[in-house]
Amino acid sequence: MLRRRPQPVISRPLAALFGLVVAVAGVAMVVPLWPGQDSIGIGNRSPTDLEAAQDAQYESAVLTAAARDRAASEVQPELRPIDPRVREDQIALLLDALDEVTIVRQRSDLDQQQRITTLSAITEVSGISSAGQVALLGLSSTRYTSMRTTLRGALESVLSGPIVEESDVEPAIESYLTAIAENNSSTLDAEERTVIKEVLRAFVVPNVEIDEAATEQARENARANVNPVVQTWSAGQVIAQAGVELDAAQVEALRETGVIETGLDIYDAGAGVIIALVLGAMLGSYLYLFQPVPEPARRPLVLIGLTLVLALGATRLALPQLIPDVDGRFFAFALPVAAAAMTTAAFSELSFGVIVAAAVGLFSAFIAATAPDLAGASFISPLESLELAFAYTAGGLAGAATVFRADRLSRFAASAVAVALATAAVLVAFWFLDQNRINEELGWIAVASAAAGIGSAVLAVGIIVILSNPLGVTTRLQLLELAQANSPLLRRLQDEAP
Repeated sequence: MLRRRPQPVISRPLAALFGLVVAVAGVAMVVPLWPGQDSIGIGNRSPTDLEAAQDAQYESAVLTAAARDRAASEVQPELRPIDPRVREDQIALLLDALDEVTIVRQRSDLDQQQRITTLSAITEVSGISSAGQVALLGLSSTRYTSMRTTLRGALESVLSGPIVEESDVEPAIESYLTAIAENNSSTLDAEERTVIKEVLRAFVVPNVEIDEAATEQARENARANVNPVVQTWSAGQVIAQAGVELDAAQVEALRETGVIETGLDIYDAGAGVIIALVLGAMLGSYLYLFQPVPEPARRPLVLIGLTLVLALGATRLALPQLIPDVDGRFFAFALPVAAAAMTTAAFSELSFGVIVAAAVGLFSAFIAATAPDLAGASFISPLESLELAFAYTAGGLAGAATVFRADRLSRFAASAVAVALATAAVLVAFWFLDQNRINEELGWIAVASAAAGIGSAVLAVGIIVILSNPLGVTTRLQLLELAQANSPLLRRLQDEAP
């Protein structure tokens, strides 16, 4: 008598539906669904020598704006008239300070050190440096009397010119001293120069304000006088060499010469659709052929698919912000991508968890490579995409192996450690291959790996423990909990058993 072939747990339509959902989600993550969704960013690396695809001549908005900004920056500020009240007020303060110095100089009951101490405590003189105070006290009576007149004239002369801000004080003083030195009728020794310089430093202050409106108008006029910058490129001319960091002018040139096309690129879209379909077909075919999920399979597949889409969605949203990693912080490797493989292993055979780990790792690297308009522009080195795929896959494999048939929550803590160690091992291996090894990066590797392990474990626990109840999915942890001696159900069976 012929036996009927047993009905598979995962039917062909169910496996096809799972694969289709994964494929559709994958297409949404690698194909720009509306123009301008993904754009190559300033600071991305050129994956190869980028040559103009066609002849082009255009007015460069970037270079024109830069030229106009340079012209505006060269415009000197428009100044208001010098305020004579500032000069008068500062001269009055100077004379008050010199009167106090005169009083201290005339005190016969103080020695030199006591005079210095007394002078430093006087408010009117406190602005003069210690060197200036010592020099004032050291002058003879005749020279001091002459110096009072000299200082008043020096301050009046310096403040007769424009002093816009504090940084203008020192050049104005040096200019005055230079003019005095060039005047043969006036000679100053080193001590007198010290007195003049230190006193002027204390009393020369800004005496003029910038006319902001007039200055801005002058800058706008300077901008308007700059003609547009015209750029010309010939087909085949190199716009950016391999590995260089793209600036705004180069990105503009790539667009104008047809290297980066606006709107949806059918070739890029086709590549994304094919890879997404391959991902969905591979997972769907494996489900049907090997039946890795026990009965009932529908609800566990919902959780597996949800986690897989969440993991890929996280990479799609985060990776364009985290790479290129020019600072060596490894934040891209801190994403909880391993949670997809961990959740899969918790509801299926380990083999399917391994397949999901590899699929998510490879597809995440593909997402990172195709996110910008130029495939590969988000990577600094050719090995970075391989490093991303290896790290995500290794973390997923380690997490799946430790979570498979987990009988207690502590296994998830162990899985966090396993994911962190696997991720760190891959990153350290590629760090060895880097010619510019920086020891500080090892610390960032440890931080990123730990974040990946902890985040993946927490996300997996949240899905397995929290979401399984609303969906009516029975987990291994729940079954083992029922088998414990203190389980309410087991106690009821014992009490009601005949």
